[in-house]
Amino acid sequence: MKFFIVLSMFLPIWVCAQTPLYSLGTNSKYHYFQRNWVTDDFRGTQIRVGSYLTLGNFGLSNSSWIGSNAILDYSSYGDIGSLGNKNMFVPNWGPGAALVMELDYVDGKLKGYNHAWNNSTDKVDFADFEQIWELGKTNSYFLSNLGIGTTNPGTYKLAVKGKILAEEIKVETGWADYVFKEGYDLPSLEEVEKHIKEKGHLINIPSAQEVEENGIELGEMNKLLLEKIEELTLYILALEDKQKKMDELEDRIQKIEIKQIEIRSKKLSHDKIVSQSENQ
Repeated sequence: MKFFIVLSMFLPIWVCAQTPLYSLGTNSKYHYFQRNWVTDDFRGTQIRVGSYLTLGNFGLSNSSWIGSNAILDYSSYGDIGSLGNKNMFVPNWGPGAALVMELDYVDGKLKGYNHAWNNSTDKVDFADFEQIWELGKTNSYFLSNLGIGTTNPGTYKLAVKGKILAEEIKVETGWADYVFKEGYDLPSLEEVEKHIKEKGHLINIPSAQEVEENGIELGEMNKLLLEKIEELTLYILALEDKQKKMDELEDRIQKIEIKQIEIRSKKLSHDKIVSQSENQ
């Protein structure tokens, strides 16, 4: 009986002296769950909640992650694992997809990844997951279509329902310098006038109804407006050339008229002299 009492007194001390698989920290500000080294093929930390939610630290890179339908099955570094230095996931549900958010404390970024399992249960290296978004201090991006103020961005990379304030907008598009190239079919002013009377808008410019129904593409519209400006420039240059020729013609006419006046004046003077001579 005494032996049992002594053993029961020292048994908890012996158990506590062992290295636990998980440890609950004594810090008063938080509970600390720490996964110790399991095998050479798994040197990470992982907590699983329910069937699909997982979170932990990678062995390789030691960054944190939160995942759905992605169970960390292999995580090794230091060239000791059987599959090399990798972090590898398996699914809980093969027909679905894995969603993993990496918390990169080195670069200060949040990164989102996905991977379609396609009914496979094989391990997949995390490096082969597709990164679909990233949030950082200097740069952020989304590879999918993004809607702001709308749940349906459609085929647009960015769809905004509301006003946008910007200091500068850069649009990469084609330009309208083809107007100045040789062989450009410049409509005559008569053709422009006819089109305006029939259609109510300029050639190649959408009507008010089309704009109301479909909006405008900023880059394409700027190109079309430049096209009209360049056509106007050609019209002005043609008018200037025509005016120059008219001025030259008028100058020639004035010179001819002056010459004729001089001739008539000389003739009158000559006739006057002859008449005076005959009268004497």
